[in-house]
Amino acid sequence: MLRVSLSARVARRGTARSSIDAEVRADEASVHWLSAPDQLTKLSRLYEQALRRIRESGCRLIHLYYAGPAAGAIAFGRAYNPRMNPPLQLYEYHHGSRPGYEPVLRLNC
Repeated sequence: MLRVSLSARVARRGTARSSIDAEVRADEASVHWLSAPDQLTKLSRLYEQALRRIRESGCRLIHLYYAGPAAGAIAFGRAYNPRMNPPLQLYEYHHGSRPGYEPVLRLNC
């Protein structure tokens, strides 16, 4: 499982059970977090490091919970190599009568 907390915190509660729990997070989550190009470069580097740790663990499916700006999501998409990484399950948080994460897309099946 990979939790990315930039605009808001992605808590472990309500996420898929996984043998590895990696997190990429901002010190202070904020909708204004991504304001400089060097932050995007650092974010991409951290994501690539997390993917390497996940690959090395022998994981067969990555559960990705992303709370961040669109530019970060695009950077993640560019860094994800389907030939090197296991399939990736993306989740979206839904508010409402039963708030929680729902699977929305699976890549590299």
